[in-house]
Amino acid sequence: MRITSGYQIIQKLKRWVTFTGGLLLIAACSQPHEPVNLAGNSWLGYQPLFVYQELNPDSSITSKLKLHLLPATSNVVRLMAEGQLDGGLLTLDEALSYQQDVNDPLCVAKVLDISLGADALLMQPNWRAQPEPLKIAHEIKTVGSYILDRALAAGVFEGREIISVAATPNMQVELFNSKQVDGVISFYPTLGELKKLGAEIIFDSRQISGEIIDVLVIKRSIWLQHQQHIESYIRQAWDQTVSKIKTRDHKVMELIAANTQMPLESVSSALANLKLIGATRPQEFDLERATTSLQKYLLDNELLREPVKLDYCMVESR
Repeated sequence: MRITSGYQIIQKLKRWVTFTGGLLLIAACSQPHEPVNLAGNSWLGYQPLFVYQELNPDSSITSKLKLHLLPATSNVVRLMAEGQLDGGLLTLDEALSYQQDVNDPLCVAKVLDISLGADALLMQPNWRAQPEPLKIAHEIKTVGSYILDRALAAGVFEGREIISVAATPNMQVELFNSKQVDGVISFYPTLGELKKLGAEIIFDSRQISGEIIDVLVIKRSIWLQHQQHIESYIRQAWDQTVSKIKTRDHKVMELIAANTQMPLESVSSALANLKLIGATRPQEFDLERATTSLQKYLLDNELLREPVKLDYCMVESR
C-alpha cells in the first residue's frame, strides 16, 4: 500500500499553487507584452534555464523573460496555441507537430539536449502473462506517443495488442502502482520512481539514438521583436548553469532535485542519461539533418500531414 505523508501532501499543494499561479500570471499577459513568457515541464534537460532563473530572480535579464514550470507538455502546447505563451520547451517531434497547425510559426532558439536513455517504456514485471490488450499510459500527442510508435515498430510487444491510456506524468506512478495499467512511457523523475517499483524497461531512447531531441522554440514574431534579450538570457543562463552542473555544484544539484522532485542522490545518475548540447547555430548542431530524418519518419507513419519547416532562429533572422 502506498502511503502519502503529511510532507508529501504539503509539497503537492505547493506545486498546485505554483502551477495555478503560473497559469493566472500567463493569462494576465496579452500581445505585445513584456516579459516574454515561456514554459516547460520538469524535464532534466530544461533545468539549466529554470535553475538560472531561480538563482538570479532580480537580474535585468530575468525581468524581461519568464519561464513557467508546468506539470505537463500538453499544458505548454495548449497555452502556446491559445497565445498565452510566446514559446516553450519541447521535444523536436512535438515542435514539428505543433508547427503544422499554427499561423505564427516557430523557430529554434536553442537545441538543449539529446536523450540517451532518459525516456523509456516501462512495464509491469509480469506483463507477458497479462491478457490483451495491454494498457500503456502516456501523455497523448507528445513524445510519449512517438516512443510508443517506435517501440511498436521495433516489435517489443511481440505482436500483442495494446491500447493507450492518456496520463500526464503526475498520474503515471499511481496508475502503475495500482496496476491499472500494464506499462508507462515516461522520463525522469517519474522513470526513476517506476524503476523503484520494479518496472522493467523494455525500450528507451538509446535504441533510437539522436531522435529524442529537446529544443527551446519561440514564435518567430516574438523572436523578431525581442531577439536581443532572448538571446542574452539563453546564452548566459545555459553557459553559467551547465558549467555548474558539470562540477556538480551543490546548490544547483539541490535546485534540480527540488524542481524535478527527485532525490538529491539520484540527480547525477539521471543526468548521465542525456547529453546537454546548447546549440544555437548549424555549426554547433546539425538541426536540419535531425529534423529531416525525424520528419521523414513522422510523415511515413502519418504522424505529420505534410512537411513543415523548422530552423534556428539565428539563421532565420539574418
